[in-house]
Amino acid sequence: MHNLLSLILLFSCSSLFAQPGLRGLDVVFALYHNHEMVPPSEVQRGTTVVVSLGSQITEVAQWGYTDFNVVTFDPYRSDPERHVDTLWMTIGWRDGQMRVGFPPRTGPHAELYSTNMLRIDLRPDSMMVTDLPRQIQVKGFVRNGPEISKSIKFFALNVRSGDHWAPDGVYDPITGRIDATLLCEPVRGKSGEEVRLTLQAQSWIGQMNTEMHIRHPFAPILDLDTFDLVPTHFRSERGRLVIDTSVPRDSIIAGNEFGTEVLLFPVNPAPSDTFHVELRWMGSGAPYVSSHTLIERTDGITEVRFAFALRTDVDVAADSWMQQAQPIRIPCALRADVTVAIIPGNGRTQPFPAYRLPQGRYVLTQEMITGKDIRTVDFLIGREVPFTVGTR
Repeated sequence: MHNLLSLILLFSCSSLFAQPGLRGLDVVFALYHNHEMVPPSEVQRGTTVVVSLGSQITEVAQWGYTDFNVVTFDPYRSDPERHVDTLWMTIGWRDGQMRVGFPPRTGPHAELYSTNMLRIDLRPDSMMVTDLPRQIQVKGFVRNGPEISKSIKFFALNVRSGDHWAPDGVYDPITGRIDATLLCEPVRGKSGEEVRLTLQAQSWIGQMNTEMHIRHPFAPILDLDTFDLVPTHFRSERGRLVIDTSVPRDSIIAGNEFGTEVLLFPVNPAPSDTFHVELRWMGSGAPYVSSHTLIERTDGITEVRFAFALRTDVDVAADSWMQQAQPIRIPCALRADVTVAIIPGNGRTQPFPAYRLPQGRYVLTQEMITGKDIRTVDFLIGREVPFTVGTR
């Protein structure tokens, strides 16, 4: 009987003190003062910097094997189901103190935000965590660097996320290695936070800069592994880069060794889009003539065929530079207020039938122009570039 009473008492006490699992709010951050990182060891020792949560000085730990620090708010106030008030982290140092607020995550004023990989630049101020940028490291190897360098005279690779640029010198042209540290402002995607990266191959010829766009899940280190620098849109999927079919993508096709380029946008047009073809070439200011037409083929594919030539009966400058023609624009859906025109090099506009590109399969091709005092510029002669109009 005594044992039975003890067992009943044990169960009663367990029920009395059992609480659901509470999760405190972790804040992972790097501190900077006068644009230099405060060593994590100093932050964790509390010698030059003191961190308080609420009114209590708190212990600061190292986050993994990184240069980031981590503190955790009291679970009873910061658990996602209990966080109804703004919580404050105060950082004090010799020159003053800074307060960072963390808005409620539940209740009528709840906000959705992340507290990972924050960068805090110390200054006497109060601000909300939602106004802080975050810091990431981008790593990887560019496999086709020599080929890109040859085609666009590329000499530097820049990395940015939104308006935040990594410092110069992040790319080693000998090994192809990328190692960039930069700030970012993640956006919320279908499966969580994402970072939008742009890798820009900078050319000696400014208009030939090539950009590769990447959507990547947010992480402290974005490892791109070994990849080809391709001027279109990608997303990271299970650790590898794949073509991003959910956004309008552009693509640049290099014509030949003389630096001609064809820019297509978008290469995956939807029925509501307008298909653009932009031609770029090295020239000395000679006027040009161009035209385009649509040809129905027996294999069910429609050919978008363009022609382009420079006039040779005019005086030109001694120097050459990157020139750009008026883009060819073809709406996928026919609208009464849209007119497609031929734009000759002398500036006059010649009316042209209003073509449209309904859903289906297409190829872009170029034909030769023959005649007196004109010279065809080779962009795609002998080549076909396929694309499809359909739902993305």
